[in-house]
Amino acid sequence: MSHDPVGDVLARAAADLTADEGDELRRLVREGLSEIDPVVGPDDLAIEIGVVARIPPSERLGWSRRFAAQRRSFTLLRRSFALLESFHRGADVTRQAEELLGEVEHVLEGDMDDDIRYELGDVALESCYILSGGTGPASLRTHKAH
Repeated sequence: MSHDPVGDVLARAAADLTADEGDELRRLVREGLSEIDPVVGPDDLAIEIGVVARIPPSERLGWSRRFAAQRRSFTLLRRSFALLESFHRGADVTRQAEELLGEVEHVLEGDMDDDIRYELGDVALESCYILSGGTGPASLRTHKAH
């Protein structure tokens, strides 16, 4: 029998929610955790989300939605910065920038905090900068990637 510390935290967090709410919480938190580097072990992942069981039940789904969106945003920001660095080194990253822009546009269709929406707007702007060949609008991070 294998020990699942993340599952244990999620079980505690879902215990006083309805079945549907508990399922959604587990799905969203696991979705967010999937954005974390795979070298992070299950015990550390459980620590990362441990707070969710201490949040009032009425606020847990909101927390899990923000957590999943924040983790997704972080991944997209990291990918965008790597593309900018490659672009500034002269690599052709047009296809990757188009894919990233499509992902960001899809994510932006969802409901999220304004801060996350702003970060994803930067990713979209950076993708457009690459797609313009470096002549389009630039984010504040664009020139840091040099």
